[in-house]
Amino acid sequence: MVKENYYSFGKTKYLNNLNSGKAKKNSRGEIIKEASFQSTKKSIGRIEPSRHWFNPTKVIDHNELDKYRNSVRINSPYEVLLKSGNVPGSLVNNVVKKKKHDFIFDTDFNSKRIKIAYNSLEDIKKYNSEKIEKIDSVTQNTNFIMTRSSSKATWTELYKVLDSSDVVVHVLDARNPKICSHIENYLEKHNHKYLIYVLNKVDLVPKEVTTQWINKLNQKHPVVAYHALSRDNYKSNKLNFGKENLTRILRQLKRLYLTNNKNKHCISVGFVGYPNTGKSSIINSLRGKDVCKVAPIPGETRVWQYITLFKDLYLIDSPGVIPITNSGKFTVDDLLNGGLRIESMNNCEMYVWDVVERVGKEKIIKFYDLKIEFDSLKGLLRSVGKRMGFIRKGGIIDEDLVAKRILTDFVRGKLPYYVKV
Repeated sequence: MVKENYYSFGKTKYLNNLNSGKAKKNSRGEIIKEASFQSTKKSIGRIEPSRHWFNPTKVIDHNELDKYRNSVRINSPYEVLLKSGNVPGSLVNNVVKKKKHDFIFDTDFNSKRIKIAYNSLEDIKKYNSEKIEKIDSVTQNTNFIMTRSSSKATWTELYKVLDSSDVVVHVLDARNPKICSHIENYLEKHNHKYLIYVLNKVDLVPKEVTTQWINKLNQKHPVVAYHALSRDNYKSNKLNFGKENLTRILRQLKRLYLTNNKNKHCISVGFVGYPNTGKSSIINSLRGKDVCKVAPIPGETRVWQYITLFKDLYLIDSPGVIPITNSGKFTVDDLLNGGLRIESMNNCEMYVWDVVERVGKEKIIKFYDLKIEFDSLKGLLRSVGKRMGFIRKGGIIDEDLVAKRILTDFVRGKLPYYVKV
């Protein structure tokens, strides 16, 4: 007798589904029984019983440290540090310091003697009062002209640019290349950031002087001579001297950074330096159009701004900064290098003779077409005032206006001047 099969096709399919590796569900779609490898219960993890898990990591021997000390080389300006290792510098550097012979073997030396600076409370009060008077005099002598280029907000913007830049371009004036020590000290602590010097305004300096400055600065970092022109000539590669060289260097660094770091898709290049050195003009010439505000007066750029040069390379413009001295006053170099606004200053006559000493009497007479030679500051101001027509009512020469005109002509490069190496 043959046993009949009373299962329909649908019931057979349902039974096969229950017996397969899929999860079992009820009519509501809820999982009744998990499929294989679908359990929500987590199993207890087990670690391989190996002694290597309990050994110390990042341990170095004294012999290996000696080898590392001997293999350390002097930094080359053409080498790029893409990633710093985990070697502690305090162990690598030589900790032993030599003391003077007199300090150790002198008869008067006594290390246990306590040195007391003050003998009484009156001496402490006197010292504090002198210190407060000194601070008050410094704050009073601080000129309001320096507040923009040396304010806390300006330095904050500068450090934003330094932190977010992979490559830092330090723009220098070719007439007097003054390097900001604060920027170099900051970049020494961050070795993975690459520094380039750009010697701008080379058209105001003879070629021999430019070559000498390049040879001197090239010992630390690469140097590019540059000449950023006006708005009408931004797109001209022939007139913008140094544009091709700087663009080629930035492309090489971009390729180097991106190939060695696959997680990085773009790099940023920050332009820093003293005020009125031409940072915004260089960015405009590289971009080929006006993307940054440009003015012949310092302090035009107040905040940092991103500019796209290529799809994976960005330029960052930063405001110019002037390091504050201990006295809180600005120096003559800060003024004559174009770091201060001349129209906002008082008593400009006291700085004119510094221009005469740097430029020379013959060049000033030739530039202003003076018919009479001058022997003093008043003689110079009177002769230039008559020649330019800066005369008030009653035939009085406006000496303050004449002094500001001479300083402005010097800062803008009309009076020839440069510092020799």
